[in-house]
Amino acid sequence: MKNLTDVFLDSAPSRFKLAFGVSKNVMLKSVDNEVRRDKNGVKFNKNCYLTFAQVDVEDSNKILGQSTFSYFNIDKPAFATKNFIHQFNQMIEVAKAVIPKEDFTKAIGSIQKVLANDVDLFREIKGEKVPTAKTTKAIGELQNKVVDSFVEAMSAYTGENGDLVNLVVVTDPKGMFFDLPREDKGFISKTEGGMKLSVDAKYARWYADKDKVETSTADDIGDESIIDEDEIMVEDDDLEGI
Repeated sequence: MKNLTDVFLDSAPSRFKLAFGVSKNVMLKSVDNEVRRDKNGVKFNKNCYLTFAQVDVEDSNKILGQSTFSYFNIDKPAFATKNFIHQFNQMIEVAKAVIPKEDFTKAIGSIQKVLANDVDLFREIKGEKVPTAKTTKAIGELQNKVVDSFVEAMSAYTGENGDLVNLVVVTDPKGMFFDLPREDKGFISKTEGGMKLSVDAKYARWYADKDKVETSTADDIGDESIIDEDEIMVEDDDLEGI
């Protein structure tokens, strides 16, 4: 049996972050959509906090390092469509990797139901690159509903209840802020039987040059080269069948 010191160390937050590159044997430790604030009490403009932890499978899944990633709240028309589609596709990829294959369809049903209830808005999002202020607000509200349903679905598969995954961690162009890649796919896969992952050359270059550039703060995605809106995971035909 473990003594109290071992139990405390196993449950305490890790002092180490996930490293740049491909981390293997990673579990989804926790997922939540709680409001978080800085030391001055100001709300972070983020949502859907995903904490991934790399574990030592040879030592009772002892945590070796962990990092928390999140997404920007939708409040700017210029980024609304791209950020919503990007976040939605990444959440689906996380779910596909973490949830055991036999449970995936049932577990993800709640998210599809949310989209089905707002199918007209969903189609509008796909076809409108820069939405109006009114539509942007509606997209933000849909984001909240989708994230809440995602968190509810994924909560049953955190820790050892979910499959171990391999995960790509990169930095921003300044090489400072560690995050998930900006692409919708190819950043996460099951450790057992999943696709092979690699780090795109641009991220390797940014990380290699991190000591040569000035620092900056993180910002919205807002880059037309990042998102292909035609690649959104749930197609109209799928929604009509729900």
